[in-house]
Amino acid sequence: MAGAALRRGVWFKTQPTREPWSSKKVPPTVFWHMWKIRQWPYSHINNGDFCYLVSSGGAEAEIFAELVIDRVVRLKYFGHAAAWDGVKGVLDGAHFSGLSRKKFLSHPETVDRPVVGYLLAFVGYPLSPKPLGMTRPDWLRIQQQGWAQYDLLR
Repeated sequence: MAGAALRRGVWFKTQPTREPWSSKKVPPTVFWHMWKIRQWPYSHINNGDFCYLVSSGGAEAEIFAELVIDRVVRLKYFGHAAAWDGVKGVLDGAHFSGLSRKKFLSHPETVDRPVVGYLLAFVGYPLSPKPLGMTRPDWLRIQQQGWAQYDLLR
């Protein structure tokens, strides 16, 4: 990670697809997680936290985006339509477009999730207009649910 220092107290999140970050400009993005129980880090993600997105690929993985987290919503939902109401709360007032109710309800990250559970949603605003392209450090181990916290790794 020559030339780039990671900020302390930040999060790392696995992002299986690099879209839309493969372009020359990294857009603000809405993220959501739907769990049957309140999985870690459900209660720990806060507005103003930093999040580095890490590609899949084991030793070939890279850190490709640095985001600041904003508009965090946590709620218990009863049905995917109710989860949409929570995600819509993230979108309201945010400078973001592209996610509709129809897209949310048909997205694999929604369809394959519990019908009743806990929603964590937020907007990630990029700190750099371009992808980072940083090699994933050897010490970075992402937990099974797709998250790691810097303070717990070092």
